[in-house]
Amino acid sequence: MLRIFKNIFSKERDIEHLNEKGLIDYAAIAFSGMGQYASKSMTDDWEKWSDKMQEDLFVFEKKASEYSSANLYIQAGKGWENFTIWYRRKKDDKKTPLHKAISMFEEALKIEPGSIDAKTGLASILIDKVQVRNIEKGVKILN
Repeated sequence: MLRIFKNIFSKERDIEHLNEKGLIDYAAIAFSGMGQYASKSMTDDWEKWSDKMQEDLFVFEKKASEYSSANLYIQAGKGWENFTIWYRRKKDDKKTPLHKAISMFEEALKIEPGSIDAKTGLASILIDKVQVRNIEKGVKILN
């Protein structure tokens, strides 16, 4: 287990070379509330970590398309949503990364129309996030 964490958080780790499972494992930790990006969001060098997280999310989008992977799109959607929470300050644009999250969940649903994770991720953003709120569409997705 220690080796898994060490590999995931290694500074020299280039996620471009991870396979689909490796990317999913990486995202499950890195984009979670206990991961590197959440913990670095309130440090003095948070802007550096903001840039790094965005770079990782762009890699996820690319790899999700290459693998045609609903799971990678879902992880990217969750990542973009968390990015708005961790790295967008009060006056910053939250709409753009939330639209990225929405598009990631929509791509996942194109691949797996019945995906509960994609539906709940998309619906929760549409219902909860005032910047992109569309309650009617969110409820429709959940039904």
